[in-house]
This record gives sequence, C-alpha cells and structure tokens, in this order.
Amino acid sequence: MADLRLEGQELVETMQYIVVGIGNEKYGIDISYIDNIVRMQKITRVPKAQEFFKGIINLRGEVVPVMGPPITVRKSMSRRPVKATVYDSVKDNGSDYGEINVIFEKIGDGCEAGILKKGENLIIDLGQDMVGRPAFTVKAESGTRIEFLFAELLNDSGLESRGNDYAKGSAYITGCNHSGKNGIGINAPVKNSNTEVAKIRIPIGEMV
Repeated sequence: MADLRLEGQELVETMQYIVVGIGNEKYGIDISYIDNIVRMQKITRVPKAQEFFKGIINLRGEVVPVMGPPITVRKSMSRRPVKATVYDSVKDNGSDYGEINVIFEKIGDGCEAGILKKGENLIIDLGQDMVGRPAFTVKAESGTRIEFLFAELLNDSGLESRGNDYAKGSAYITGCNHSGKNGIGINAPVKNSNTEVAKIRIPIGEMV
C-alpha cells in the first residue's frame, strides 16, 4: 500500500496494491482491478480443449473456466555453456602438477555436445554470474558412472605456490563441498538396448 501526501497538507490519495511473486520477481497490481482472491485449487482438464484453456475449477459451487498461456522459462534467463574443453592426460610444464593435455576445444552454442571416451575429461565453462542448477543430458552404457565437480575458476599454472590444486587448465575445486564424491551413476535397468539417456540436474547449492 502506498500513501501519497503533500508536505504539510492533508492526505491527497491512498493507493492499494496486491503484490504477487513470479519466480524471484515481485509485481504490484492496483487493487481496483481485483475482483476476489481465491486459493489455488485443483484444475480439471477438459478433453480436446485449446492450449490456452487450462480447465475448470469449482468455485463456491460454480464451474469457473481457467485460462492462461503455458508457463515457460524466459530465454533471457536461460544460460548455455560458452566453452568446452576435453583433455585426456596431464603433461609436464615444469610446475608441481603439470598442464592438461587438451585434445579438443570448442567455443559457442552447442559446444558441450560431443562424445567422451573412457579416461577423458570435459570442462564446461558456464560463463560469468551463472546462478541456477545446470541440467545435463547424457547417453551411455548402463552402469556407466559420471563424476561432476564444480569450480569457480581454473588452475592457472599448476604451481602450489600460486594456490593451484591440480594441473594448469583443470578445475580448481579446493573449497567446494562435493557431496557426490563417487559421481552420479547411470544404473537404471535398460530393456532391449545397451544404452540409456538420462537428464541429470546438479545441486549447485552444495557448493560453498
């Protein structure tokens, strides 16, 4: 609610708003546009209805239609990897840990798509100011295990004296709480196939 006053004078106008939250954002709606407020109820779908027609609800004994566009994630809020790097080993560069041996590197949309062989490592750069839970879609033989580790930066030299914890170019993971130390496995039974597809959502909130 907002009060509009003039200094030293009586109240000129009072405006009331209903504040609603959508995601992490809040919006105010002039109360004069509000007829009534109803708690969310179960919506009964209507067969063969248009997409914008969500269904019907029972509102105090009356059948009320519910309409609205489908809720989608705004493209401006979604993030795609900006760079992908694959390495298979570590080579000597005169430092304590050495340097990763890069066998593939790609920049831009779709850079994360590809095939990994056993023993290869993929570093995905999600860019700056990334907030959220990344989701990966993988396809592998049943029983394959994939380990996901997270970092805010890469090791820049392989030198312990600079605080590096592994080879130059690898993910600096010291200080991150990786609860899934054994990785995330694809162990569900597969029928009539030796492969399976899994969508994995990673709990970024585990980072400290």
